[in-house]
Amino acid sequence: IGDINRTMTRTPGILAYDDANTCGPQFFNMVRDLTNATPSVQLIVAALSGGGAVALWHHHRKRQPAAPHVQENPNALLDIGSRVKVEAWQEDGTARVSYRGAAWGVRWIGAGAPQTGELVIRRIEDNCLLLDR
Repeated sequence: IGDINRTMTRTPGILAYDDANTCGPQFFNMVRDLTNATPSVQLIVAALSGGGAVALWHHHRKRQPAAPHVQENPNALLDIGSRVKVEAWQEDGTARVSYRGAAWGVRWIGAGAPQTGELVIRRIEDNCLLLDR
């Protein structure tokens, strides 16, 4: 690494790591010192850097908005937002519809009484489509 450091400082127009504004020599010296360290020191440095990376990642994730529940997420379930046609509702608030070539149970989650006609899939629970206007 000493040869690399010397080579870097000999090319003033291309890679001048010995400027006061750069940290090239310090970085190379730190890497050289770490490679000559005992295995226990290397293990401690690896554990600290790995633990620090995990802590930073968790902090970053906490600052992001929460993703929608998978059953309501159109990026996870491509059926969310699709339309189905309901001909009639049963007394218990459920119905059967044909969707993608199969018979599905549906349930109304909209405000008020269940409506017939073209409805939108808002959520999926097990094999039941939850519909709204």
